[in-house]
Amino acid sequence: MAATNNADAQLMIQVVAGDNAALEKLYDQYAPTVLGVVLRIVADRAV
Repeated sequence: MAATNNADAQLMIQVVAGDNAALEKLYDQYAPTVLGVVLRIVADRAV
């Protein structure tokens, strides 16, 4: 877990520096999880 957090922190540093590839990696990693949480809260995928 700590290695993942460190890797994510490094990616965030790169994102702040304007690295779009780092942003894409973070998005690809976390988008499915975030979508799942949102769908549980909203309870309607059409929203």
